[in-house]
Amino acid sequence: KLGQRITIKDYEMYYDPKELRWLFTHVLSDNYNLKNKIYKIGNETHRHHIDFNKKNNNPNNLIRLSKEEHLRYHSEHAYRTLQRKDVLEKLAKLRKTKEYRDKISKTMLQPEMRKLLSLRAKKQWQNEVYKKYMTKKFIEFYNTNEKEYWSNPINRSKQSEKVTRFFNTHPKHKELLSLKSKNQWTDENLLVWRRAKTKEQWTDEFRNKRKEAYNKTYLTKGLKTLNQIYKDHGMIDIAKYQERREATNDKLLMKYQTLLSRFFDNNEKNLKSAVINFNHRIKKITQSKIPTTLHCLVEFLYIIVQRWEETENSKQSCL
Repeated sequence: KLGQRITIKDYEMYYDPKELRWLFTHVLSDNYNLKNKIYKIGNETHRHHIDFNKKNNNPNNLIRLSKEEHLRYHSEHAYRTLQRKDVLEKLAKLRKTKEYRDKISKTMLQPEMRKLLSLRAKKQWQNEVYKKYMTKKFIEFYNTNEKEYWSNPINRSKQSEKVTRFFNTHPKHKELLSLKSKNQWTDENLLVWRRAKTKEQWTDEFRNKRKEAYNKTYLTKGLKTLNQIYKDHGMIDIAKYQERREATNDKLLMKYQTLLSRFFDNNEKNLKSAVINFNHRIKKITQSKIPTTLHCLVEFLYIIVQRWEETENSKQSCL
């Protein structure tokens, strides 16, 4: 028979012929200390190996501690037990096994555990020191891993397809998220917080950058669409452009007249040049009364196109 009530792994044991069972050696040493009044029994119910060696059961290597003291002591000296290299290697192997992963997954999905983890996380994020630390670590992680990963169009496409497949397979999840979002935005505290944060974000610098980014998108989309119409029909057809806007319902595809006035000062000649020579590589939008290098280049290209058209027309007339 093994032990009396419990068994503890890796602890040395001896066989007691009188008891006809195996007993712990450190309990024998503890009884020796009590008998010889090396220490007394009080609230200290835990036996502790002073050198943290379970095999060293000499009476002078044992002391008695309370449960709280014992746990605290081992926590403070974890580097000598749980954080030893051999222990960490065993734990790493254990965590890779399917049995361990399934067990942890099942535990974490229990409603009680989920509630406990949620409360713990909320409490942690109320600590400003913790919040700053986690923010710093996330930025470090993003800059060293995620930034490179998400900058690759192939990875973005894979993740997009993965998300699409998930919601196609689980349509109810989409409805649940929508309902959750709507409920959140009925929370007055959230609305007050969001309004305050928005005011903080909308600095003059942010407004200018946002305006520049939108203008670049508006101009690029407009020129790209007109360029495609020009290629398909041999002319800049405003009616076709409007049809394209209505068919796509693309809010970033602005009205022809707005495009003309905002970026070309109502100069259709310059707009036509930009459409004909559109190359999808606009890098910066600068509004200036003085013609820029880009404007000069466009004007030059437009003159060349005009000369070529005049030459071709002359040839046709001679024939």
